[in-house]
Amino acid sequence: MAKVIAWGRQRDESIARMRRALAEMRVEGVPTTIPFHERLLADERFRRGEVHTRFVEDVFMAECWVAHWIAIHRLIGYAMSHRA
Repeated sequence: MAKVIAWGRQRDESIARMRRALAEMRVEGVPTTIPFHERLLADERFRRGEVHTRFVEDVFMAECWVAHWIAIHRLIGYAMSHRA
């Protein structure tokens, strides 16, 4: 296990340092939350500090459900168009 902490004089500086640390991190053999954190740090709302205690749930979980819904409907459409 590891914990990564980044600091800076301003929010932008600490975010840039954390993004670099995550980009350089190498972990093998186990899944990590690095992709999630990279996405979070790239989000403009997060970068501007427009976050709240339900930010991840409200923003990322909603996007996750939409992506799953689209994928399911594409699969259904594909299956319907290729019926025997």
